[in-house]
Amino acid sequence: MDLFDFQEDWEKLVGKVFQHGYRSLTPEETVWFNVQSLTQAVNDGGLISFFYNSGADHLEDTLKALDTLGSAPMRDLLAKVSALFPDGVPSEIDSRNEVIDSWLDDGSVDDLLDPLDEQAAAEIEPLEQRLAVYVAERVLGT
Repeated sequence: MDLFDFQEDWEKLVGKVFQHGYRSLTPEETVWFNVQSLTQAVNDGGLISFFYNSGADHLEDTLKALDTLGSAPMRDLLAKVSALFPDGVPSEIDSRNEVIDSWLDDGSVDDLLDPLDEQAAAEIEPLEQRLAVYVAERVLGT
């Protein structure tokens, strides 16, 4: 079993968010939405993609979801990237991107992010497997 098995249900979940808002999700759906959004961001552009795009709009919920799934390594990686935001991670995407755009372009941030991305890539498969089991049991009840 993997997340691809739930693609149709995922699309319905994303549709629910667009139609009724994030707060319309059940706690179990919130875990699914946030963790799958994180894994997709990491697969598409690394950890910074989670922050540069809308994933970090719900950073605290994502951290709680990672706790729920027992993924301390991924939680720690998010915490390390979060530390790059001197005043904490802004909840608004435009504010986060202003901070990201202000970082020096001397390679120092890349030197920090590259090994974190490698670690995150190694965590994706086990995290997705845990999420698939969680979705089957707790969200879809299969």
